[in-house]
Amino acid sequence: MKILRKVLFAVLTVSLLLWINAVEVPKYDHSNSDWPATTTVKGFYDMEKDSVDVIFLGSSVAVNAFSPHELYNNFGIRSYNLATAHQSVFMSYWVLREALRYQTPRAVVLDCRFCFRLNPEEPLNMSEGVIRQVIDPMQWSEVKREAIRDICAHDTSQDALSYYLTNLRYHERWKSLNAVDFRLDLDDPLLGYSAAKGPSEEIDVFVPSDPGAREPMDPLMLEYLDRITALCEENSIRLILVDVPGNHVNDGIFNTMVSYAAEHNLGYYNFASKEVVDTFGTIQPYERLTTHADWFGMKKLTRFIGSILQFNHAIKGVEDPQYEDQTMYKAVEDNAYVNRAADLQELLEMLQKDHYVILTAVNEDGWCECTGKEEELWHALGFAEIPFSASGYSYIGVSGDAEVLDRQALVRKGTFGTHHWTVSSKGADSGRSASILIDGQEYALNKKGLNLVVFDTETNRVIESCVLTENELIR
Repeated sequence: MKILRKVLFAVLTVSLLLWINAVEVPKYDHSNSDWPATTTVKGFYDMEKDSVDVIFLGSSVAVNAFSPHELYNNFGIRSYNLATAHQSVFMSYWVLREALRYQTPRAVVLDCRFCFRLNPEEPLNMSEGVIRQVIDPMQWSEVKREAIRDICAHDTSQDALSYYLTNLRYHERWKSLNAVDFRLDLDDPLLGYSAAKGPSEEIDVFVPSDPGAREPMDPLMLEYLDRITALCEENSIRLILVDVPGNHVNDGIFNTMVSYAAEHNLGYYNFASKEVVDTFGTIQPYERLTTHADWFGMKKLTRFIGSILQFNHAIKGVEDPQYEDQTMYKAVEDNAYVNRAADLQELLEMLQKDHYVILTAVNEDGWCECTGKEEELWHALGFAEIPFSASGYSYIGVSGDAEVLDRQALVRKGTFGTHHWTVSSKGADSGRSASILIDGQEYALNKKGLNLVVFDTETNRVIESCVLTENELIR
């Protein structure tokens, strides 16, 4: 009986330790990151075996550039995006090794940004933090154990034991755990893709000018690029090298990649070249193509690689139910149009979706000229009162539950789903401020006018914060 108690105690102790390890590891999903490595890696294991024909590898620029759903919608090509933030070629090799345990892809598309030394202070061209974003969510296997040994062999500052007992690395995180940390079954409805947002940037196009220039690859990155090349050849996989806009390609880099591709009979495509960028017909300032592409830039980059895969490499389309559920992908599209709205009417039109929670508060004065159409759209969102005529008034509105009090400060609290909100408004005679808190975090810009915050219940995050003042939309 004593032996049984000891065994039971040991089992419970080990189980508790494993649970603590799993909870303390940081989680990166669509609710808290534009590069959700945790769901990217964990979601890959949910794909049916041997059902992915194309795998994307590389850094954050590739995360934002290539959408498996967009590729499937236009070409029927089944893919998964396994790129992650700052993923160096060293890590791409281990990600591919792990992927080949479950899938037999016909092609691998590798972003070349980290073929060159971008982080001189980091032995593996990427920091420990972003290495762990990839390794921690991996399932345990000999590949993961080999990867950990390799990481610690090249970077002696890292501790192999802390990859096995992650609480050694993350024990301080008990102070900042949130709801996502306790979810151990994270998946990825976007199949590794994530949309960036931000102001449009001028596209830095590349025009070749010096055919003799050469910029050598980093020796360690070259070693692992050779390993990726050999691994693809051994498995009859077509390896395609790409540079996307924002990779800062110069003559030396371009010539080096062209030479490497020719030597190993690989495809190399420079999406940053002027001849390619000119075909995109990018509409400025509404589309972000450079560095981290927004949804509009992604569509053009994904369709371009789709044409290459279909016509240059004979990757054919296949019907697959795994790619048919696009609820979140459609929400990401909706969010892109909200972020692109240029005026009040366009914004109100874009917000007419059931997956939005809209929170508003006036700072000083919410008055602005409002057309009948804009009033109609505001009412259609469920708001009873029109804030745009509230000159000097305090005003709070939360998805159809609005209130106007003449020159009085307002504070209201409530919940939606698992989220708690607190909204306060102070008009001209009440203190002149606005606050919109969701789960304790401030999202209001707190500028004069109607401060508006949009929460998307599909991606589970705030996707817009702006101010409507007089006839201007301020972000």
